[in-house]
Amino acid sequence: MLGVLTDTDFIQVSTAGGKRVLQSIPIPAEMSDLSALFLHAVQTGLTSVWVMPGSRFSCEATCSFLEQNDSVWEVVARPGPLDPTRPACACVWRKVGAGRQGPILSLVFPEYGGWRWQLPNASTLLATVTYVEHALGMPARCSLEQLALDLLKGLTVEADASWTRPPTIDMPTSNGQTIPMLESAQPIVWMRPLTVTEWRMRYLHKYEHNTLDLEACAEVLLGAGNLLHSVNGRAYDGKLPGIWRVKAVTAGSLFDGKYLPSCIHGEWMCTPEVKCCTDIAYQVQVIEGYYWPESHRTLERWATTLCKAHQRLTMAGTTYRHTQARTNVSHTIQAITQLGIGTLVDEKAPGGLYRPDWWAQITGQSRARMFTHMGTLVRRGYMPVLVDRHALWFVSNDPHPLTAVPGLLSPGKSGGYKAAYETPLALSREIKEAFRNTHSADQLAMLLDTLAKQEEKVVQ
Repeated sequence: MLGVLTDTDFIQVSTAGGKRVLQSIPIPAEMSDLSALFLHAVQTGLTSVWVMPGSRFSCEATCSFLEQNDSVWEVVARPGPLDPTRPACACVWRKVGAGRQGPILSLVFPEYGGWRWQLPNASTLLATVTYVEHALGMPARCSLEQLALDLLKGLTVEADASWTRPPTIDMPTSNGQTIPMLESAQPIVWMRPLTVTEWRMRYLHKYEHNTLDLEACAEVLLGAGNLLHSVNGRAYDGKLPGIWRVKAVTAGSLFDGKYLPSCIHGEWMCTPEVKCCTDIAYQVQVIEGYYWPESHRTLERWATTLCKAHQRLTMAGTTYRHTQARTNVSHTIQAITQLGIGTLVDEKAPGGLYRPDWWAQITGQSRARMFTHMGTLVRRGYMPVLVDRHALWFVSNDPHPLTAVPGLLSPGKSGGYKAAYETPLALSREIKEAFRNTHSADQLAMLLDTLAKQEEKVVQ
């Protein structure tokens, strides 16, 4: 059973009269040592205890403090990702004659586990953890990073290890150099100056697609087995996962890098990006490439699990009623997505999960989806002024996000684009100067987000 530890109580959910209610179980005032606290938690029926951030126990807890010698209990603490002296979690075992029994109890310290939740009270923490476990269908017992890794391993490597075996052949280019794998796909980060007409407009809207990477992971084909070399590029068919050396020109396409982003970013490109270039009317010549003849939608189950969890949180009439807990879990799902994809380029990742080639295909697929979305909007007469990965900014005289860019938002539906700013930014002199003087799209996006947060605080 799950519970939250405060300075004075264990808070848990119990059933009374057929209804689920919060139950507070006081901690005796004379209880001052860990052994007594563990015994009280076990006698209460708890198996997982989340320690309320800011509580005395959370503030005092260190790994060495939890692992101090005890005649009844043995504790193994796991350090948090930011401070190795502080525990992200701990397993509590009972000592028996033959060794140890358990683990009897798990302790989790969200203050040190990288969760970054807003937790005004214990009931919010209890609801958040309950929602996380229910939405993902697995227990949360340690740090956010560990949960992300466990989910990725459980739904990929452990599902079919043969699909995740890394290639044993290097990928030299025709001139003997190594292919820059991580440069073969790039997220879209782009900006342009405001037009004369846009300069006179009044509002700046931001729209964000929080499940774009998950959708890309669900549909992208990822290579398995060893690579083959296509000397002349004839193996390219727009489907087989691979890295291709290409010559591409915009050839009159609207996506010329001036008024809209260019899809060309280097000599080597992954399959989804090469296909995207042809889809947006570029002239593309594939010169050579390395590809996998065997491919699978290896991350489909992982991505679908996270997508469905996000849908359950955001759908109309959701059973997740606690607003702040729902927001916390939504942020957690986004973080798990980024941590999972980031694992693929971590050389220290466990067996089968260091796959920079997968990362390239996923990034390319996500990029291709963005170009598809922009193409639809451009045909309707709406052109973004700033693009940062999964976010689009538009200027408009319309203060309402729904009608400022018609057809982009889908109210009442999960997934798709959402208005990222509660109220649009006024296209003030400060913002116009930012567009004029900021030469990095990354920096401009961060500046605009900061201004939006400042305006929200003023409104509140």
